[in-house]
Amino acid sequence: MKAYNQAGLIDEEGLYREAGLIDFRDPDHKAAAWQLSHGTHVLDQAAGYDPIKAPMNRPIIAVQLPVSVTADTSGSNLKTFATAAIKYILDRADRLAGKDHLPDGSWRPLPVVINFSYGMLAGPHDGTLDLEQALDDFVTKRGAPLRIVLPAGNANLSRCHAAVKFNGTRTPVSLEWRVQPDDSTPTQMEIWLPYDPGKPNASRVTIAVETPSGLRSPRLKEEVGSGVQLVSNDDVVACAHYAFRSSPTKRGVFIISLQPTARLRPLDNPAAGDATAPAGVWKVIITNSGLRPEQELEAWIQWDDVIYGYSRRGRQSYFEADCYRRFDPVTGDVVDVDDKGNPCIIRRGGLINAIATGDETIVVGGVQQKDLTPPKYAAGGPVAPTRDKPSHRVGPDAACVSDDSRVHNGILGAGSRSGSVVAMSGTSVAVPQIVKLVADMLADGDPGNRESISRFAAAEERARWEASGGVNPEALESLDKERCGAGRIVRPRRDWLNRYERDT
Repeated sequence: MKAYNQAGLIDEEGLYREAGLIDFRDPDHKAAAWQLSHGTHVLDQAAGYDPIKAPMNRPIIAVQLPVSVTADTSGSNLKTFATAAIKYILDRADRLAGKDHLPDGSWRPLPVVINFSYGMLAGPHDGTLDLEQALDDFVTKRGAPLRIVLPAGNANLSRCHAAVKFNGTRTPVSLEWRVQPDDSTPTQMEIWLPYDPGKPNASRVTIAVETPSGLRSPRLKEEVGSGVQLVSNDDVVACAHYAFRSSPTKRGVFIISLQPTARLRPLDNPAAGDATAPAGVWKVIITNSGLRPEQELEAWIQWDDVIYGYSRRGRQSYFEADCYRRFDPVTGDVVDVDDKGNPCIIRRGGLINAIATGDETIVVGGVQQKDLTPPKYAAGGPVAPTRDKPSHRVGPDAACVSDDSRVHNGILGAGSRSGSVVAMSGTSVAVPQIVKLVADMLADGDPGNRESISRFAAAEERARWEASGGVNPEALESLDKERCGAGRIVRPRRDWLNRYERDT
């Protein structure tokens, strides 16, 4: 910094190049080279204050996951690094509080709130994913308040969720799965069966996988350890297997994996072969042999797209069906809610972030500042029921501003250069605003947990209707709880806490 100081100003470009953060010979992601950096923007929303009014009891502990973990949108390595990051944060918080440093050995752990703006698509969506269980354990087992805040996700229009209910019939149902060309990463789908206390591991359905050319795999039964392969031109292009997760979800799952549809560069391991799967519409044929009429199985396609600014490798696959309406035939507008009276097999509901369905984490959806409606992309519940209890959450706990309006996408925050301001959208930017609110709550002695945020959001809804001339019960009931939770929190400010404390 001293070397790149020019007349009292830092030459940031030179500094970042010297530090190795900007090197366009490096094919990996270079966050400092972009005008917009996800982490910088989120940190500004969570911990940015006017310097004159900034509280002095808000130490920031920052972590950064490896580029390869963030680039792998399937989240296959996320748990290992995320749990290590949380342990690091808690260790540093304990050191700030004086642990291992005070001569008399006395110390009091500090409250901690963590912004975790990551997401996944596939999973049980019932709070039992291994990472979700780890996050719940961190919250419940720490001796001081720990709050972890997650986004509801941006996959509402992704067409990556399907729900099948046979209603007692044995007629096979075919899921049409559009796999795109030029996808150099594997593609995966998970089909989760409903929990059944009477038949915890019985054969209720069978599946078969069919290529776009009509080549069909043998039928895969609901039997632990069973699996099938689909071979084309002596190459394995797809495989499927069944597993039963005995603890804690007690549900079965079929996992279908396809080879990439393209190989863009030589394999690191040539011995592994260069098989590719054909692009086009694949079919997964599901046959009912024992599901009760009210039981429903759900399928999710794993996130396979490319995060902005990362190397282009994956291309997102999705479901297709004639009943799915992307646009309103009268207005031409994008349809962002399901028809509850006549639902299509492809669902927008249930695409909530797969790591945001736990019991203890705080989950935040997005709304537009102008009209307080969710943006088209904002995902929500319902969350799947599991074990002997119904669903423990409908969707997010609350919603906060993620866009100014339909034409002004995003909200303003810090860019990657000093003094710069950029707009970024997504439920990831709604999360840090609630993180700041939770920090204020914890500082004032409030638990700052899921229940506190839900009560605060509900109080905001009531206050808005009272300010507009009285509470409208029908309007409050019409709130989209699957995408907005208990209510919409608009630009939370510290002075709102006084009103919230009076109301509750």
